[in-house]
Amino acid sequence: MVVVGGAAAAGAWQLGLIGDSVDEPGGTNLAAPSDGTIPQTVDYVLAIDPAVTDDEVTRTLVETAVQPGGTPFDSVSSGLAQFQATTGIEPNRIEQAVVFGRMEQSRPAVAMELQLADQASPRSVAETVTPDSVEQTTYAGTTVYQAGKARPDGVEQWVTSPAEGVVIVGYAPAVKDALDVRNGDTAAWDGRLRERFESMGADPIRLATRLPAEQFGADGLGRADVLTASYGAAGSAVSVQSTVYTPDPETASAIANNVDGTIGPLTEDLRDSNQFSSGADALAQTTVQREGSTVRIEMAADPESVGTLTSVLLQTGGFLQTNPTVVTETNTPAPTADRIAVVNTVGSNIENESVGTVSMTVKLAPGSGPIDVTETTVQWVGSSGTYVLVADGVGGGDGQFTIEAIRDDDNSIQSSGTLNSPEDRAQLVFSPGDGFGARLDAGTQGQLTFTTESGTTTTATIVVPDSLAGKDAVAL
Repeated sequence: MVVVGGAAAAGAWQLGLIGDSVDEPGGTNLAAPSDGTIPQTVDYVLAIDPAVTDDEVTRTLVETAVQPGGTPFDSVSSGLAQFQATTGIEPNRIEQAVVFGRMEQSRPAVAMELQLADQASPRSVAETVTPDSVEQTTYAGTTVYQAGKARPDGVEQWVTSPAEGVVIVGYAPAVKDALDVRNGDTAAWDGRLRERFESMGADPIRLATRLPAEQFGADGLGRADVLTASYGAAGSAVSVQSTVYTPDPETASAIANNVDGTIGPLTEDLRDSNQFSSGADALAQTTVQREGSTVRIEMAADPESVGTLTSVLLQTGGFLQTNPTVVTETNTPAPTADRIAVVNTVGSNIENESVGTVSMTVKLAPGSGPIDVTETTVQWVGSSGTYVLVADGVGGGDGQFTIEAIRDDDNSIQSSGTLNSPEDRAQLVFSPGDGFGARLDAGTQGQLTFTTESGTTTTATIVVPDSLAGKDAVAL
């Protein structure tokens, strides 16, 4: 599983819990994002009409999705309260929210513009956003409040109000870009991304994102140009639509076939799960159609089943993968359903166009029982050979991997290396070239097969981007 439009997706979840009054449930007064703020260099634009959260269908979906505890809030109301606590802005003052940014690994580059019904104090927002000290400065003639300037990691956030009723908050590079557009120092967004965004209807949540090959795989989604997605509610049903724009019908056909090939197995997995079985109903009502060089994916289902499916995607890291050769998971059923699911994989320790550390985040697959990861073996197949790896401290094997707890409410991972909750997350760290095999060169790939104590297997394929120049870490 991968996240499509990573920062945009994260922003959608937070901003999707901003409420306002609305006369017609499910309706929207969402305008096109401001031409005067969004820079030409953006990779994604996400626009949200906050009124969507007053729709009862949307509230049902959200509250179903967050029930398992995969988010820091458990209802729309608590999400609204959290937003106010972290920004100092009452949700009912927001008329529109737009998130935009670039998909850069080396530095955060995302910002959001809020259109307010009245004026807000940017300094007050900055002081609420961060506990760090806030400094006032000027950029291109506009007053800016800097937060986090003294942080060791150098990640700095800016808050500014370039016009009455407008607040822009985000990481410094993205806010600078937005102000440069407003001052006429750089061009506003245009081209295919804007064209595809404007071709969508008036749904209350709309996303348009590029799909860079270096992040989505030159043989997978990275072959497409732009992906758009929209969400709306019609009566008692939820409607989700996505369109993938590709350069030619052959690419579109390959992506459509891969999406179809992913939906089927996932539907079966969900049906076998007591906790997530209703999510299969949403997938069963999903259609995939190729029209020339585009692929259209549509879902219309009740909010409970879509909420359950959303919960699964939130816990596993994102969107249905459409290129099994880049990141895949295949599971062999066993009498005891102790299956591992891979959430994401990151390569780091980059030197001389090669990766020396592979960090893979894992969790329990839907419906799985507890898994002792220290009793799990990993078969690593790469260009340098095949190796059997075991957990650090376990005898035997051609090499070892370490286990680190990421989310571990009852200390089960830390104390015994055991995943025993759907919310648990463990990071398995491999060091090819140090104890086994060789470092992973740019453009190469490897296959990891996890075998649990009961014999159930999960296979994940990782691909190193073709270029690692200037990268500290990359998605694999």
